[in-house]
Amino acid sequence: MAGDGITIEDNVDRLFHELADVAQRFDKGVKRATLDSMILLERHVVIDHLTGGTTSTRLGSRSGALRQNFQVTPTITRDPEGGYVGRITVGPPADKYGRTHEKGMTIRAAGKMLTIPLPAARAGGDPHGPARFTAAELRRDPAKGGFTGTFVAKGVIFGKLGMTGGAHPRQKKGFEIGGAKGSIVPLFVLKDHVTIPPRPFISSTLREQAQAVTDIYVRRIVVAFGASAGA
Repeated sequence: MAGDGITIEDNVDRLFHELADVAQRFDKGVKRATLDSMILLERHVVIDHLTGGTTSTRLGSRSGALRQNFQVTPTITRDPEGGYVGRITVGPPADKYGRTHEKGMTIRAAGKMLTIPLPAARAGGDPHGPARFTAAELRRDPAKGGFTGTFVAKGVIFGKLGMTGGAHPRQKKGFEIGGAKGSIVPLFVLKDHVTIPPRPFISSTLREQAQAVTDIYVRRIVVAFGASAGA
């Protein structure tokens, strides 16, 4: 009967337009939040996990190559389900080094023995410092390390130190060497394998910053819809 029904007139085009606008705003907020999160995580890794002494989740700085090459991927990509993916990457040559320490690894010698630098072969005599030269470089040119020759005994590569200008040297390259002609210094220990323990400097950052990342997404989505973050 006329007048007894309710007529609802939908503007379908307008509805689709508004839904598309909602999706676009949400998409923009998520994309911006993903990038912001990657920047936050990168800074946290560098400042809190690649600076200072070595711990179960931190790598002490040696050459600084890992910290210098640690960077956020500059582009955000879409995954197959339509979401955004941000990646934290480590550029070469430090990428393999970073993965090794994140997950840990047992490295086995391929043919020849591994040569592990001892403090006298490291910068400043620091047990955790970078090597001043490799064992191969030292064997080719002992003078590179300030030595007159090298030899191997009981699984250790030694450097020979002789007299200089008729005088008994007291110190060379910052290390006390004694006064007798032919003094020797242990430089490398030979191993058939070494085990590097995992130091999850990246995954620990994700756990530590989980709430901060959540807050970033909430704030960016709220802003994308035109409301203030505090509303």
